[in-house]
Amino acid sequence: MKIRIMFFFVFLMSCSQVQYTFTPYETNYYDEESGEFIKITRSRSNDGIVMPYPIGGTTGIAKNIKYPKEAYIEKVVGRVLAVCYVDENGVVQKVEISDGLGYGCDKAAIEVLYKTKFLPGLKNGKPVKIKVTVPIRFNWAEKGKKDLN
Repeated sequence: MKIRIMFFFVFLMSCSQVQYTFTPYETNYYDEESGEFIKITRSRSNDGIVMPYPIGGTTGIAKNIKYPKEAYIEKVVGRVLAVCYVDENGVVQKVEISDGLGYGCDKAAIEVLYKTKFLPGLKNGKPVKIKVTVPIRFNWAEKGKKDLN
């Protein structure tokens, strides 16, 4: 009987969770390096929140990362999930690793994210502080020795 009650409770809890849907949100920003406006598409949730977006995209983050020497030697392949707290100006205030790799990859991810500028998150069209999870992929085969830390 207790198992049935517990199952029913879990079923009710799973039915009551809010479902978020995301729609495209197009933004233009001025790229200082190229001197032109670039159109990007960010995601907007059904409650009107537009997520922060790294200027230069995830490829910009990948270009700026210093691959840890220890990870290169050990041929580490994987992904670090980092939670970034981005303020209203697009500046990263805090970084936490939610799923790390070790071998110096977590530290390298933190360093590159603090150096990354974001387009700020928006709520009802106004910049807000928001946290965003950023996946950073490490693959020793894609990095040359010049990129080592």
